[in-house]
Amino acid sequence: MRGNDSNTLVRAGRWILPLLVLVVSGCATLNENECMYADWYSIGLEDGTRGYGADRVGNHRKACAEYGVVPDGQRYEEGRHAGLQQYCTLINGLHVGKSGSSYRGACPGNLESEFVDGYRLGQRIYRAKSDLSSAEYEIRQIEDILASEEPIEEKEEYKLQYDLRDLEREVGRLQYELELLTQEERALLF
Repeated sequence: MRGNDSNTLVRAGRWILPLLVLVVSGCATLNENECMYADWYSIGLEDGTRGYGADRVGNHRKACAEYGVVPDGQRYEEGRHAGLQQYCTLINGLHVGKSGSSYRGACPGNLESEFVDGYRLGQRIYRAKSDLSSAEYEIRQIEDILASEEPIEEKEEYKLQYDLRDLEREVGRLQYELELLTQEERALLF
């Protein structure tokens, strides 16, 4: 791509970058027009901000080979590296972990430690919230059974009451764990 064409694409980034975000996030392939007029730096930037590894360009290479287009690997990697600077932060690691997403190991060594610290805490928060939600759901299920007009054998009712108390203790434990994790999150961020 010529320098002027690249500058034009950068200036038009208000509409091209969102389009590229849609394209790159929607699938791993690019169509002919996207391959022919690709701003490989922007595609790399978007892939980097999403935490993709260097092998991601291979997906684009395969998609564009069909149209005789070879990605500009250097521009792609420059963009991906810039994107990783945004992705590989403590706060983003926390966000990725809390969302339940997986970490693909894309952060370079100098940024990975901070990202992983946030990611691990985020994962713990995600698991605790998920476990809490499951326990609360099970409590509602048992309460519905106990409140129904359907007859329940005494032995089964006793077991349900026991399970209910056990789940209520588990909810209390998980709520306490979440409070501690929230404090740990605040300490990590400030």
